[in-house]
Amino acid sequence: MEYLCVPYLNLHSHYRLLILVVSAARETKERQILRNRFSRFSNQNIRFLFVIASDPAFNDEVKRESISSEDILQLNHIDSYHNLTLTTFGAFQYISHFSNIADYVMKTDSDCALNINRILQIIDSLLKMCTLVIVIQVPSTIQNGQERTMFLQN
Repeated sequence: MEYLCVPYLNLHSHYRLLILVVSAARETKERQILRNRFSRFSNQNIRFLFVIASDPAFNDEVKRESISSEDILQLNHIDSYHNLTLTTFGAFQYISHFSNIADYVMKTDSDCALNINRILQIIDSLLKMCTLVIVIQVPSTIQNGQERTMFLQN
């Protein structure tokens, strides 16, 4: 996967929720409206990133926006309905390189309404339900000369 623009991610930050918002390259105004709405959640340890595929007619504009906003992940494949799966996969692949950056990662589209407070309530209820930790020793799995232990939460 090749990326034309990458967002600024402070590797010392840890977010409660990271929301990937798939947007068309031409939706500059819509992204600004969403940034203004999302800004009220900044004190709740939530980060929003816009995920965009390539559109040659708008790539220069997206690059300028990415430099000023630092919240755009642009993938190097053509923006089309048939490439939406590739766009989503590319976003999750990129974020997987920063495995400790967020407790939860969610994907949505720029034309979807989110009830952030309800999403946070659901996350909190999930955390309360996950209290049992099961430890499984896997003696046949050895990495770097050591046995590997797997932790499963229920």
